[in-house]
Amino acid sequence: AAKKKIEEKKAADRKKAELAKKAALKKKIEAQKKAEAKKKADAKKAAEALRKKQMREREIEKKRLAAAKKKELAEKAKAKAIADKEKAKEKARLAAEKQAQREAEEKEKQAQREAKEAARLAAIAEKEAAREAALRAKRKPEPPPRPVIVKTEFVDGIQATKEFDLKFLTGQREALLDKRALLTKQAVRLEDEANAMIEDVEMGDVQFDEEGGEGDTMVVERERDLMLSAQARQEVEEIDAALPLAWELLRENGRVAGISFHSLEDRRVKQFLAGLARECVCPPGLPICRCGHVAEATLLTRGGITPTEAETDENPRARSARLRAALKIVGAAQ
Repeated sequence: AAKKKIEEKKAADRKKAELAKKAALKKKIEAQKKAEAKKKADAKKAAEALRKKQMREREIEKKRLAAAKKKELAEKAKAKAIADKEKAKEKARLAAEKQAQREAEEKEKQAQREAKEAARLAAIAEKEAAREAALRAKRKPEPPPRPVIVKTEFVDGIQATKEFDLKFLTGQREALLDKRALLTKQAVRLEDEANAMIEDVEMGDVQFDEEGGEGDTMVVERERDLMLSAQARQEVEEIDAALPLAWELLRENGRVAGISFHSLEDRRVKQFLAGLARECVCPPGLPICRCGHVAEATLLTRGGITPTEAETDENPRARSARLRAALKIVGAAQ
């Protein structure tokens, strides 16, 4: 029984040892499994960390590449902007040079035009100066400046001055009135004598002297003379009215000319042009010129121009013609 107990005890101890061994093995296996699981977890964790690290590195690399690309693009954009700026600058410089060249050419052309115009104006001015000098040479010397005339109040229709007192002017007026009365008396006497001669001659009497011509009656001859005289007076009045109008319409440096075929007509043209060319219009006998009158014309013909022998042979009616002309002086009173 003791042996059996020992056997059983041994068997129990062996079983217990086996169980303990199994338990230890199981623990070992579990420990190994845990170790392997931990190892796997550590490896997984390390792999995850590595993956995250690689991802971070890739992200960092991506950001770096993006920054590098951005920087490169910025540098390219900057370089392009600088190139564009330089290009625009060069273009502006070329345009400025072209504009400056155009302006210089235009200035040169303008200077040439101005020089040409100045030369033309200088030639015109020189020609005008020569013409003015010729006119001044032909023109009479200008009268001295008119002094200031101190006038007094009117007395009996006469206004005396410092140079011509009331007594002198009254004497001049009386002399003119006496001359007028004398001439009027002579005209009346001559008219009375002519009428008396007509009354003394009967109708039909013929005069055969030089004045009677070929034997016309004196009455008929007088009527014809009166008719011709009236016609001549009308023509003279028309000439007297036309000459001032023609002179008023004439421009400065213009020329007026008149051809007359009768001495009466020629006398009116001569007196009109001579009056325009006269420097002084004071009454004769005055010691000093006080009128201040300035000539408006220069006579171009002295004594009138008559037709030549060849012209009268070709046109006999031009035998009595006489031409007179005058030049309107620049600056003369209109």
